[in-house]
Amino acid sequence: MVRSPLLALALIAPLAARADEPSDARKVVDRAIEAVGGPAKLKDLTGGVWKTNGTVRGNPSKADFHGELPGKFRLDSTRAVNGEVVKTSRIVNGDKGWVVEGDKVTPMTEAEIAGVKASFYHKQAATTLVPLTEKGVELSVAGKPTLDGGPATQVKVVKSGFPDLLLTFDDKTGLLVRSEMTDKDAKTRADRKVEIEWREYKEFDGVKMASKSKTFHDGKLFIDTEITEFKGAKGLPEGTFTPNKR
Repeated sequence: MVRSPLLALALIAPLAARADEPSDARKVVDRAIEAVGGPAKLKDLTGGVWKTNGTVRGNPSKADFHGELPGKFRLDSTRAVNGEVVKTSRIVNGDKGWVVEGDKVTPMTEAEIAGVKASFYHKQAATTLVPLTEKGVELSVAGKPTLDGGPATQVKVVKSGFPDLLLTFDDKTGLLVRSEMTDKDAKTRADRKVEIEWREYKEFDGVKMASKSKTFHDGKLFIDTEITEFKGAKGLPEGTFTPNKR
């Protein structure tokens, strides 16, 4: 049976049109991006400084976080442990990383660097959302759970070189309310489930962010924190991502 070229085009055209349409998962992500400020603002958010206040393993903690895409991070924290003040910096610059405690600088192992990168990828994707729209990222709807009595949508995120993410969005507001991944514990190398609850969105420097979050490791509360200040920046001062003294 011979079909005419026009008939063949008529059959193919609807399929091509459907292939170009955003997937249901992409629509959920696009809506969330609009809800927190829109793609133009978020794409300019290539760096910034966060100040937080909260607890780590139940101990009071204050932290300053510096980040600059694609792979520079610095977390300076001050915690009270057994009545003593402990100051620690964790720094990653590309494929290098260090832990700074007082005047002591210890290079991170490959496993520690991989763990830090996985953690920051998780938080960056959840905070700015724009990385979810980049090439090489696969999105799919993973479920339609009920959240706090209302409907929600779960989106699975797959990116080569990083743990898969499962993001839960509130259908009413469009906002991300929960994220999770499974990574490796840097010390034991055992699988570890990391879940973060995102809540109380507020505007910081022109974009909305969850001002409060709770992080759980294998179901146990690890970090309970609140953003007290955020400032976006396209470039941070030279030396920010080197193990210099604070």
